[in-house]
Amino acid sequence: SSGINADQLIAKKDSYLFFVSGLPNSGKSSFINAFKKEYDTSPNKLKVGPNPGVTRNISNKVKILTHPVVYIFDTPGVNLPHPESTEAAMKLAVGGAIPHKFPGHVETVDY
Repeated sequence: SSGINADQLIAKKDSYLFFVSGLPNSGKSSFINAFKKEYDTSPNKLKVGPNPGVTRNISNKVKILTHPVVYIFDTPGVNLPHPESTEAAMKLAVGGAIPHKFPGHVETVDY
């Protein structure tokens, strides 16, 4: 076969950049912190919290591997949901994708 294999591709690249994206409060920062814990000796962690909106900007690059060199960026939640029904809003609130205050705390608990 005349294709390039993974080892050849790695040999040609100096570094790789990845962006983690997803719904608000879906664990993007926690996912990166898990890599940092495993591969990065610095004590700095990305901030996480129980409510959406902790990450407000794209993070500085975080080095998670040295060979090959791999950097990862944290991003704020994207594609903020706009539920078309009360039931859809409840599902998103219960799952943590939107704050409970939007459908209402009592309504979310009842759901």
